[in-house]
Amino acid sequence: QKMEEATKQYSILQKNLPDDGEISLSLALLYIETKQLDQAVDVLKHLVEIDKKVPVANYYLSRIAQNQGDEKQAISYYLGVKTGEYAYDAQLRIGILLAVLGKPDDGLAKLEALAEEQTSWALRVKAYLAQGEILRAEQRFEEGVEMYSRALQQKRDDTTLLYARGLMAEKVDRLDMTEADLLKVISKEPDNADALNALGYTLADRTSRYKEAQEYIKRAATLVPDDPAILDSLGWVSYRLGELDEALKWLAKAFEKLEDAEIAAHYGEVLWHSNQKEKAREVWNKGKKQNADNPVLIETLKRIQP
Repeated sequence: QKMEEATKQYSILQKNLPDDGEISLSLALLYIETKQLDQAVDVLKHLVEIDKKVPVANYYLSRIAQNQGDEKQAISYYLGVKTGEYAYDAQLRIGILLAVLGKPDDGLAKLEALAEEQTSWALRVKAYLAQGEILRAEQRFEEGVEMYSRALQQKRDDTTLLYARGLMAEKVDRLDMTEADLLKVISKEPDNADALNALGYTLADRTSRYKEAQEYIKRAATLVPDDPAILDSLGWVSYRLGELDEALKWLAKAFEKLEDAEIAAHYGEVLWHSNQKEKAREVWNKGKKQNADNPVLIETLKRIQP
């Protein structure tokens, strides 16, 4: 794990054997590992020029460009990943990036076609989930539910798709579908902490079945004790049950682990109703710094008007 020293040795090797694809690729990956991205780009471009390891070189060039926020450049590199182990992932990312560039319908069409080409069900599911991400980001929740429903017609008990549809259905007030889908996931995977937490949180947030909600969240917390999302749910259901001290305990712990806008919304609300108004404002401001567009935070501040 002496990355700097390894990089130096591979650099010497690459100068002596510039046309060796394995050596150049190893050096490029070490540059990426040690955050020397300009040097990594130079070596990866060299690989493309000498026609060695071209698909993998283009893939890593794409990832660097994408991480630097240059989506157009990333797509052009991904288009060069035509074969090899990264070919599918490259196509998937092109679909997602088209949406980022303001062409969501092009991205969705690309991902739908990609799903249909796959013989592997697992790869199809990845393409459906990527479509779901785009539709969620675009707030086209109704279309998201329809897309997942079409996908589920091929395999009705796929827990990954049921979970995704359950979360999407909540956005269009189809709580019956949310509950049914999440219960189906839990019946097949009793230790699925995400599904237990999602069901518990939905019941706590959108219904008055607080005790039932608390049971699901407690089951999730037993499985993953330190997960910030589950700690947040424990706090929120405690608040709904009128247990303010308990709610503050869990929400403080959740926010300490992750300064997330939605956790900030909940934590701030409980602080506000516990007459800790200054601290509530402080927490909400931290949440706004993380994500001022978070719908839960926006709704909370609009309702409370601090």
